[in-house]
Amino acid sequence: PLLGLAATLVHFLVVRGFPKVTRRLASMPSVEQVELRLSYRTRSGLLGRVLELCTSRGFLVTDVQVDSAEGEAGGQAAVVLRLEGKGSAHPLVEELTDWDGVFEVGLRSHRESTE
Repeated sequence: PLLGLAATLVHFLVVRGFPKVTRRLASMPSVEQVELRLSYRTRSGLLGRVLELCTSRGFLVTDVQVDSAEGEAGGQAAVVLRLEGKGSAHPLVEELTDWDGVFEVGLRSHRESTE
């Protein structure tokens, strides 16, 4: 009888508790992985400011790839930043397009579930 009572309690705990736990986990924000691609004028301190902006908005910078082309007057560089965060990266793109010295900004997003 004790084993039967324990099995019944575990059954109802799982049947009643599991849906509540899964609803709570589903409502948690998922981590977003994005690639932020931009080209900018070199030697203007923009890369440092871009990194500072990304981290201040709650993103973790996981990788930075820079390709500079110094042949032009003033120089131009292309950079790919891999970011992780729980917020949207679209406000970053909007702000960076308004910056003086930034020529082009692009975003590629990959959702990663919290499983």
